Amino acid sequence: MYLDLVSLSALAVQYGYDFAGPDRLLFGTDHPWVKVETMLDLLRTMDVPRDDLARMLGLNAAKPFRI
Repeated sequence: MYLDLVSLSALAVQYGYDFAGPDRLLFGTDHPWVKVETMLDLLRTMDVPRDDLARMLGLNAAKPFRI
């Protein structure tokens, strides 16, 4: 199971990170009300290792989507 990182709440995103871990989070959404730039800005303010951020922003999608 993967969690989508769509949220405008840094606290909610941090909870997902703490709960599921960086290997189970995906950056992507079908909710047009959240601008991509807004989400990227929020994720970049998180105090997480760069490797974890890279996983969340795309590397985690490689396996389930075979890309």
